Amino acid sequence: MVGQPDEETGLAIPSITDEAQAEATRAGLPLGTPAYMAPEQAEGRLDLIDARTDIYGLGAILFEILTGRPPHKAQTIHELIYRIATGKTPLARTFEPSAPAALSAICARAMARARSDRYANATDLAEDVQRWLADEPVSAHRESWGPRLARWSRRHRAWVQAGAASLTLIVLLRSASPSSNRAPPTASAYRRSGRRRR
Repeated sequence: MVGQPDEETGLAIPSITDEAQAEATRAGLPLGTPAYMAPEQAEGRLDLIDARTDIYGLGAILFEILTGRPPHKAQTIHELIYRIATGKTPLARTFEPSAPAALSAICARAMARARSDRYANATDLAEDVQRWLADEPVSAHRESWGPRLARWSRRHRAWVQAGAASLTLIVLLRSASPSSNRAPPTASAYRRSGRRRR
């Protein structure tokens, strides 16, 4: 590191020389911000670093937005890098159960341990987030029928309200009609009415 003096304070500002930069990016050394580092970065596998490595970092940022904490924590940088390189991908809903299931699934897919399981590019990740914002199903999460029905109801509010009003009207009309106030005839009532006719 070589320091250049700051114009205002006169103190030397550390900077990385080209040689140090080259040394830092050598194969086998981790490269990146540790808390958002993908497993292949933590392992120092420069040959595996590509756009999906950045997707992992975006997933880690989303994880922190959802949970208020980074995906991996440790006492030292070495322990942190080891956890990232060897540990399981954390799930946002494990740390924050109130996180929306679809967003947690988006986060998990972006941070998948296997690069092939991650989004192929940032556009695919962004489209899933946009679908969630638009209250549409996302590709990373298969919902049960309950949330799907709730979404359909929100998107077709007029139909749901018309159906509810119609059902209420039918119930009110049936309860107000005179024939609905009488009890249905029993078997003994039928027998008695048959005896009278003979």
